[in-house]
Amino acid sequence: MAARPAGEYSGGSRRKLALGIALVGGVDAVLLDEPSSGMDPGARRAMWSFIIEATGKRDGAFVGGAKSDGLAVVLTTHSMEECEALCTRVGIMHQGRLRCLGSSSHLKLRFGGGYLLEVHAADDDAAQARLAAYVARELGGEETEDRHFGRAKFRLPACGQSMARVFRAMEAAKADLGVQAYGLSMPTLEQVFLSVVGEILQG
Repeated sequence: MAARPAGEYSGGSRRKLALGIALVGGVDAVLLDEPSSGMDPGARRAMWSFIIEATGKRDGAFVGGAKSDGLAVVLTTHSMEECEALCTRVGIMHQGRLRCLGSSSHLKLRFGGGYLLEVHAADDDAAQARLAAYVARELGGEETEDRHFGRAKFRLPACGQSMARVFRAMEAAKADLGVQAYGLSMPTLEQVFLSVVGEILQG
């Protein structure tokens, strides 16, 4: 491959080459524009691992500008997955302006509308009504959509809420409510982006 002209490389290979050239001088900071665009999933994850290694981090988070013993990287991307994999600080731009900046978890709590609780319980109206009443009373939750085969989803407010509190509340009433399984998640960065843009468009 080293003997081939760079112009004959695939798009993904050109991006790998560009990243290597950017880092070869031992720089302290580098700007990347869509670094993994056009790559297959395996190559994309290999590049992410390389970037994480280059920043001096080992835990899957990466520098947004402050790591004295590693490379500082600023990147632009349309891939929310790439943001989740690499960024400790995320900025959302819309119409050429920076609209918000913060950690992924902060933005999710600020703009994502709280936690999402999904519960699988007995598939009958009385049991589901008891479940909805309990979640509303104890956790301030609001059902988000129609139930399907005993599965219900609730949006929980982020303010004054913690995952530990939700787990305690669900475990305490699990048997009484006939809960078979439940899961708690935060909104995705894509949902955060849509929320931020929606607020802007609404004025």
